[in-house]
Amino acid sequence: MKRLWFYGIMLSLLANFGLALSLVWANTQRTGLGYELRRQQQAITELADLNSKLEIERDHLLSPYTLDRKAAELGLRGARPGQKRFMRWSATEK
Repeated sequence: MKRLWFYGIMLSLLANFGLALSLVWANTQRTGLGYELRRQQQAITELADLNSKLEIERDHLLSPYTLDRKAAELGLRGARPGQKRFMRWSATEK
């Protein structure tokens, strides 16, 4: 009878130790995932900022003033009347 109690207590201690170890492992994993989540959110914020800056730069480069200035630097000028030809093209033709 005493032996049965001893084995019961040992089994209970072993189970509690296993549960405590799994709890420590789960907390460690949770902390690691928290750090990874913070790093990913920071990367998203940095990419969104970069995207905004690139959109501003694109809008600046495509502005008529910038295009006219760049064309003048390259020796280009607008088409004179009669130099433009328009072609008809439908989306169904290939």
